[in-house]
Amino acid sequence: MVAIFLVIAIVGAIVSGVLTDNKKKELVSEIETLDDFTPTQHFMGADGNSGIAIDETRRKICLIRSFGSFTSKRVLPYQDVIASEIAEDGESITKTMRSSQIGGAVVGAVLLGGVGALIGGLSGKTKTKNTVKRIELQISLNDTSNPIHNILFLNIETNRDGIVYKSSFQSAQRWHGIAAAVIRQADADAQSLFATQQQPSISASGSSL
Repeated sequence: MVAIFLVIAIVGAIVSGVLTDNKKKELVSEIETLDDFTPTQHFMGADGNSGIAIDETRRKICLIRSFGSFTSKRVLPYQDVIASEIAEDGESITKTMRSSQIGGAVVGAVLLGGVGALIGGLSGKTKTKNTVKRIELQISLNDTSNPIHNILFLNIETNRDGIVYKSSFQSAQRWHGIAAAVIRQADADAQSLFATQQQPSISASGSSL
């Protein structure tokens, strides 16, 4: 009897894995058909219901989520990404956010490295449990109607010292790093625009107005 249940469990896991892989492929196909967006990197969540892609040429990010037969695809400029955070079982591990969200106007790309690292250090939680059930990347957006997008990297309980956890966490770290790079580029663009706007207008004769 135990052997029968074990076989059923294994078959169920295989079928579930195949279905999830198919869902991931469908999400990738959805992204590849978008107008004015060419994904240069992408990741589909462990559950096959969410994903993220970036177009590094156009400086755009696509956040995709499946709701059964309906798929939501949001394409946003880098500037609309305001924070990225890794969470394990609901607890924040590290976080990076726009420098302009911390100190009023644009602080600048030079400060972001230090500030981002400080936030990451302060928000980290001490790891006390030997197992983890869930790892997710949370992207915060400049969007009042739908400000959060979560991407699942792990959705099964596993030991911290196991290959499944390590692989999942490394993937989450990589995409957190990509999101941090997006944030840095957005801050640099904002700083450049701010500096340009502060320059005095020059008349045709060469004197300041």
